[in-house]
Amino acid sequence: MSTKKYSSLMAAEQEIDYWEKLENHYRDLYNSQVESNNAAAAEATQKTLRQIGEQIDTLNAQFKESNSELYRGFRDAARKLPQQLAAAGITGGLSESSHVKLQTDYQDNVSRNERSLSGSVSALRRQGIEAENDNLSSAREKNQDALEAYQTQQLAIEKEKRSELEKEAAAMAKTGDFSLYSQLGYSQSQIAALRNNWEIENPQEAMLQAAQSRKYGAEAVSAMPATLAQYYLQGLGYGINVTGKWDNATEKAYQAAFGTKSGRK
Repeated sequence: MSTKKYSSLMAAEQEIDYWEKLENHYRDLYNSQVESNNAAAAEATQKTLRQIGEQIDTLNAQFKESNSELYRGFRDAARKLPQQLAAAGITGGLSESSHVKLQTDYQDNVSRNERSLSGSVSALRRQGIEAENDNLSSAREKNQDALEAYQTQQLAIEKEKRSELEKEAAAMAKTGDFSLYSQLGYSQSQIAALRNNWEIENPQEAMLQAAQSRKYGAEAVSAMPATLAQYYLQGLGYGINVTGKWDNATEKAYQAAFGTKSGRK
């Protein structure tokens, strides 16, 4: 591999490495932001759920204490009720009704406590669900913002890459190399047309490049305009002058190159 080709290959690899590092950098930033947003949402939800759990524990403790007080009150009232009824002269069916009412009132109070506890706990749990949904929604919005920023950065990178590729393609085109234009979306026919125009504008360099690969044989060179044939023969290493005429020096160089006469006058 020639030094020139090796240097070009190394430069291309370094450029690819640069763009990959830049793209990976912004991708890592995006992923990090999404991870941070999701973690913040989860932490906020856990904090709220812990607080709600503590409140529910407090409500359960209060419920138990309230029920204990109701039970103690019920037991105390049940113990005193016979004396109170006897003092009031109440006996028989009325006495039994009073016991039933006392029991019913106690059960009603316990039921009210249970309903109150259930309603409060349900309300707190709904708060937890709402907080989780709000946190997730907030994280999704922030993640969408991060995605849009990442996509904008990617578009900027692609625009910059194309700009650099256009500059490199233009620089290479000055030497007749239009290979990068395929990466810019040019068709093969368009690239061929660009190359043809370049050869017309740079005949000496075009013939030198053709000679380096021995592109043309005897028949093709003999049919060329004298100037182009002389440029080609110079490229093959024959030190002739470019006169624009097929002179003796040109004929000798031609015969030396191809081992046959050109047939030109």
